[in-house]
Amino acid sequence: MGMSRGVLLGTGQMGRYVFVVAGEAVFRAVLAIAFYLWEVTPSLELATCTIVIGSFGWVPVARAIVRTVDWGGRRDRVGNVAATVGTLGLGNGLAALLITGFPALVTAVTGTTAGLATLFGAVTLSRLPLVALTPLQALAVPVATRLVTEERGDELRRLVGKIGAIALAAAAVLGATGWFAGPWALRLYMGPAYQAAPWMMAVLLAASCVMAAAMLQVAALVAMERYSDVVLTWVVADLCAVLMLTIGPGTTETSGALAFAFGSTLAWLVSAQRVLRGVTGPRQ
Repeated sequence: MGMSRGVLLGTGQMGRYVFVVAGEAVFRAVLAIAFYLWEVTPSLELATCTIVIGSFGWVPVARAIVRTVDWGGRRDRVGNVAATVGTLGLGNGLAALLITGFPALVTAVTGTTAGLATLFGAVTLSRLPLVALTPLQALAVPVATRLVTEERGDELRRLVGKIGAIALAAAAVLGATGWFAGPWALRLYMGPAYQAAPWMMAVLLAASCVMAAAMLQVAALVAMERYSDVVLTWVVADLCAVLMLTIGPGTTETSGALAFAFGSTLAWLVSAQRVLRGVTGPRQ
C-alpha cells in the first residue's frame, strides 16, 4: 500500500493516487455496510478483516504501477536498502509512541490505567486533525524532494516558516475551540461518563496542530534522505514525554496531557531545525 502511494506520488500520477486513497476508504465502508445489512455480529476479527481488505485499494492500479517502475535501472546494495528500511522503521515506531500508541506509552510509564479513561478519550478525539492531515503529509515528500533536487533551499526554508506559522495559528484556533466546546464534544463523541477539563481539551487539540507540523517536516527529512534526523526527532520527543510522565505535576491525567504537548512541541522544533540545517548539510 505504502509503496504504491510512493510510486504514484513520485511519478506525478495524482489522479491514481487520489483513487487509491479514496478506494481504501470506500472498500472499508462498503464492507462495513454489507456486514451490517447481512446482520453479521460485530467482532474484533471482523473489524480487522475489514481494515486489511481495505488496504488493497491499490490493486486496480497495480498494472499502471508495474509499468511505471524502471525494473532495469540501477540496483542499490541490499545492505544499504536494509539500513534505510531499518532506520525508517525505527523512526516510525518511535513516532507511534506519541501518536497512535500514546495511551500504551502512558500505561507503560505510569504502570496503571486507573482514572485515565478521560485522558485517553480526549487524546483520541484530538487525533482528528492528524487523520485529516495524512494525505497532505504524503504530498510533502515529493514537494520537498523537488525543492532539494533543484537546489531551491530558500524556498524550503520559507516552507518550514509557513508550516510553523500555520501550525501556531491553527493551534490558537483549535485551542480556543477546545476550551469552550471540547468537553461537550468529548461527551458527545465518547459518552456522558467522559468529563474533561476545558484546559485539557485545549492543550491536546493545540498540541495536535503542532504535531501535524512536525509530521510534515519529518516527511521533508525523509525526502532529503536525512533518516538519522528522523530518528533523532522522535527520540527527543519521546524522552521529553517520558520525563514529563515521570516527574510532571498534578495527577497522571495532567502529566499525560502535558507529556503529549511538550513532546509534540519538541518534535516540531527539532524537525524544523534539522530540515533547515539539512538544506546545505550532507545527507545521512
